[in-house]
Amino acid sequence: MRPIRICLEYIISINMLSSKCKLFAFVYYLHLVYNSLDMSTDFKQLLRGYKLKATPGRVRLLAFLSNAKKPMSIKEISKAVGSKTLDQATVYRTLESFKALGLVKQVDFQKDHAYYEMSDSDHHHLVCKNCGRVEDFHGCNSESLIKHALKQSKHFSSVKEHSLELFGLCKVCNN
Repeated sequence: MRPIRICLEYIISINMLSSKCKLFAFVYYLHLVYNSLDMSTDFKQLLRGYKLKATPGRVRLLAFLSNAKKPMSIKEISKAVGSKTLDQATVYRTLESFKALGLVKQVDFQKDHAYYEMSDSDHHHLVCKNCGRVEDFHGCNSESLIKHALKQSKHFSSVKEHSLELFGLCKVCNN
């Protein structure tokens, strides 16, 4: 509760704001705190459901990835959520365990390192070969593609997952 008190004291100390604005700012701050606590609780329950300890580092990592707007490299993730207890090697090991459980997926953008994102929706990526811009898209008609691939296959009987990244030029780089 100490951060809430400090925030309230700070908002009250700003002389340029009317009392209505101060009240609104404080209520908005409480809303943000409540939602982050709620999200943290959800991630703790999710981890425990997979029989993992809900450590602060794991919860932070899941929260960061769930809010990320694009797949992130281990270096980017470590920089954003890292601490003394959550170094780059720990982030890598944690992501690998999350990947094995299906919580996150690894994305290949044809670079010298992997990217990771939450595996909460079936979407794919358009990637600009020039500037690296990444954009999500939905709907790859994977069912018919999988049927077609399995008909041609001599050694496969099923597909468990799929990944699709399309590489080209964005509109800015194409001009």
